[in-house]
Amino acid sequence: MIKKLQNFCFRHKLFLPNQSLVVGFSGGPDSTALVLFLNHLKKSWKLKIFLLHINYGLRGKASLADEKFCFKMAKKLALPIKLVTYKSFSTGGSANLEERLRDFRYSELEKEREKRKADWIAVGHTLDDSAETFLFNLIRGAGLRGLVALRAKNGKIIRPLLGVRKKEILAFLKEKKQSFRLDKSNQSLKFSRNRIRLQLLPELEKKYNPQIKKRLVDLQEHLLDVEEWLERETKKLFLELVRKENWGWSMERKSYENLSRAERKSLFRLIMFNLQGNLKNISANAFWELEKMILSNKSKNQEIFLKKTRIYRQGEKIIFSIKEEE
Repeated sequence: MIKKLQNFCFRHKLFLPNQSLVVGFSGGPDSTALVLFLNHLKKSWKLKIFLLHINYGLRGKASLADEKFCFKMAKKLALPIKLVTYKSFSTGGSANLEERLRDFRYSELEKEREKRKADWIAVGHTLDDSAETFLFNLIRGAGLRGLVALRAKNGKIIRPLLGVRKKEILAFLKEKKQSFRLDKSNQSLKFSRNRIRLQLLPELEKKYNPQIKKRLVDLQEHLLDVEEWLERETKKLFLELVRKENWGWSMERKSYENLSRAERKSLFRLIMFNLQGNLKNISANAFWELEKMILSNKSKNQEIFLKKTRIYRQGEKIIFSIKEEE
């Protein structure tokens, strides 16, 4: 499996010799295999590896046992490791909890990367995770970007195991006689992602296509090609058609009308990102509201509000601005 992982990293240009990586290390089979793989390359590639373990404190003694396992393995491999404790016990649904834990995890990994001046954050997602995430986001109604969210390289985050199946990971660990930790909460059906993994995907494999996970990952690669092309084209359109103003951004209505719907939607998202710094609360409904206003034959000035953003049509000009505080 080592050779397969090396080929995957080379194909996707995940990291180079003499670089440094912060590795998310939970003690589970995936992150344990990731640590072994990177440690295997450490000497020949002259890599610097820093481990980060997060104790969420949600499983009592089991969480402490995970922590102990990770520190013991780090000591055995002579790798530096840092412990972070999750201290937020706010209530909320399981979906909210999943999102809070994920946001906390990536925030802490990025803090450690900046502190260490590391090149990359490495996490242990596998091909199985990619298929599960695709279905999870599809069911939630995600757009193109959401469907390709789990990429081999996304900003400073790399996923060296994304080309291998879970069963390959387990076989690798067995061959190396390497133990690992199991999180019993991964078997809980109260989490929607677990239901996809434990119920939906096995049903699809059994009754429809034994290779469904691979087919879903192949589809993601095709969609990623489209998304990357559209992103490049949208940046060109932004530079060509959108003007920076003191109060935000503007563009000519006619220029907007001449674009394809895919281009209009992508350009709208890019303008909103530049205006408010993120795409929170920017749903498909927001885009259709914009379409209705801009493509209307009414000559009077019109406006819509999206949280703190004001978008208005003034004659033949479309103006995007931050809404003034009342």
